[in-house]
Amino acid sequence: MTPEQRASVWRQMTPEQRMDAWKRLPPEQRQAIRQKLTPEERDAIRQHMQEQRAANGAGPGRRLSAEERRQLRDQIYESNRARPPHPGKNGR
Repeated sequence: MTPEQRASVWRQMTPEQRMDAWKRLPPEQRQAIRQKLTPEERDAIRQHMQEQRAANGAGPGRRLSAEERRQLRDQIYESNRARPPHPGKNGR
């Protein structure tokens, strides 16, 4: 397949298909592709990825207050107490 054909196929792929194809490439091939990018192309990709992360709500949420953390701990503790004990290795 020529580079032009590969570029044409790439443009027709969904973002999920592109990500899957990229992840399946060996690290050496990914590095070779990155080295061929111009600084402007790298910046455009970086900017696009930052926009996607922001749009998807990626990143840490707000921090819990001390009271909220205490309530969460209490809820976890109560939930664990309500569960039956695990039988362990010997089934006891």
